Amino acid sequence: MQSRGYTQSSEPHLLLDIYSQSFETPNRNTVGIGVGGTGRNVGGGIQVGIPISGGDLNREIVFNFVDRLKDQLVFQAISESKYRDNASPSYRWKILRETATRVFEGYPPE
Repeated sequence: MQSRGYTQSSEPHLLLDIYSQSFETPNRNTVGIGVGGTGRNVGGGIQVGIPISGGDLNREIVFNFVDRLKDQLVFQAISESKYRDNASPSYRWKILRETATRVFEGYPPE
């Protein structure tokens, strides 16, 4: 943002609100085990879904640009990506900077 001429101010006209949330997507991969009967035998069936692995951890980051004087949303960008909870702080910072760079490529809107 600084490279585009934006600076911090004690009385800004444009506010940048950023918030993040993590969520787990449900696992859709299961193995089915079936038991049943056919022919003259009286039978029924049972199917059990056994998860193969856990769901993926994802993070959503929302960037809101708000005109403070008009109290109006000017621009919004939402980024969603996979998230590694056990990643090092330096790796997390790198990914956050890359995400912010991609998001701000679309600002200002045309």
